[in-house]
Amino acid sequence: MADAAANPPSSSNPPGVAPAAPSAAMPSAASPPAPAAPPPPPPPEPWVVAVAALGAEPQPATQDGLAVFRVERDAWPAVARALRDDAALSFEMLLDVAGIDFPKRRPRFEVVYHLWSLRHNRVARVKVGVPEEDPTCPSVVDLWGTADWHERECFDLLGVKFTGHPDLRRILMPDDYPWHPLRKDFPVEGIDNSISYVRAGGVLMTRELDVDRPAGQDRTPVDLSHGDPAGFTDKAETEGEPPKAGGNGHP
Repeated sequence: MADAAANPPSSSNPPGVAPAAPSAAMPSAASPPAPAAPPPPPPPEPWVVAVAALGAEPQPATQDGLAVFRVERDAWPAVARALRDDAALSFEMLLDVAGIDFPKRRPRFEVVYHLWSLRHNRVARVKVGVPEEDPTCPSVVDLWGTADWHERECFDLLGVKFTGHPDLRRILMPDDYPWHPLRKDFPVEGIDNSISYVRAGGVLMTRELDVDRPAGQDRTPVDLSHGDPAGFTDKAETEGEPPKAGGNGHP
């Protein structure tokens, strides 16, 4: 104890001077610099500018990277011909034609074309709006022969009539089928009716079409004088009625 009193702990502070306060915390590291602004988008390719000069409105790029254009329906024939015949564009091949129904949009329908330039190895997507009040679109069969069955399918399933088509008739549904199954107002479960490929005995009908009939209207009668196929019944006709002799709905 005497030694401890005689030899107090050493201190760097002189006698009578209070110890210095602990130094403040070191300042934090400098915050990282703000990220640089993204570079401006590259200018459009010359062929895109050339298509826009025809009256086609460029649209935002899509996930598949295709150039997309929107063309007014009345301008479509002239634009389509220039897309095929202009040497700087040369879209010699029509890959497909698709119809889309947007019930809440105006125009309601949209016909989408995919064009391929073999010479320049590029693909373009062209969209043409079609109003519900006048669901017609100029045919391009005279420019691209592959449009023939594609336009027929679009007419069959969506109800868009292609003016100038050389043989516009149904391609999947029976000829006398009055509805268009890919319209959004077509019931998901289908429509129970007497018009069917089976009911027609496996033969597509060839009568005059009422292509303006909307989905859900009364059924169009068909000639059933040949009777039903064996074992076939139509719930729409037998519901609420007593069974008939014969087992197939006919005596």
